[in-house]
Amino acid sequence: FKTSQVDISQRAKQLWTQFVVEGAPHEINIDSFTKSEIKNRLLHPSREMFDEAVASVISLMKDNFY
Repeated sequence: FKTSQVDISQRAKQLWTQFVVEGAPHEINIDSFTKSEIKNRLLHPSREMFDEAVASVISLMKDNFY
């Protein structure tokens, strides 16, 4: 299934606004370096641009599971 660059760009901006930017309605807990990297990648978004954030959240969930 092929996704256009426009679709990827629009979805990346939606994800940024909903989950990554400081004060987002559903802000995820990631470090400032990862946030900065994602912000920089918004200029040339890709399907993989949020992979580090996903890995960070999964790691936090594993480490904080009781």
